[in-house]
Amino acid sequence: MRQTLRVSFLVLSVIVLAGAFSSIFQPRASLAEQNVRQRFEYCAITNAQSMLPRDSKENVVAVASICYIQTSGCRREEVTFELDSAEFLKEIGDKSNTSYFLYAARVRAAESAVTKAISKLGEEGWEIVGDGPLDFVNYNEGNMKNKAVYFKRLKSR
Repeated sequence: MRQTLRVSFLVLSVIVLAGAFSSIFQPRASLAEQNVRQRFEYCAITNAQSMLPRDSKENVVAVASICYIQTSGCRREEVTFELDSAEFLKEIGDKSNTSYFLYAARVRAAESAVTKAISKLGEEGWEIVGDGPLDFVNYNEGNMKNKAVYFKRLKSR
């Protein structure tokens, strides 16, 4: 009985030690190898613009442009926001200055289109990684300097 107990204890000890040593000596992926396995996809909000309404009674529509960066180029998606002119006019309170209203409404609509696009991307798992200049030529308005907001997320496999 004692002999059987010693043999059982010895076998159990060998199994436990073998398991401990095998986990210690298993090759582990280096941090660089782990990073290589992670793949990201990128996108950017590259533009926001609003259409000039004819008067203060017409709603102001703005569009933010999202570029999903791919090896084949940019896949575009537009996020639209419509500003209720009557509500905005109540908010700013100045009914006499139409040119100020039209300017302020266009700015608010474009800003809202960008925030709507950022919110959409956040809901889809995109994370803001930075912003930076985005220079391009718009032939209708001459040279423009805009800022793009860049995002990334882990690629789904």
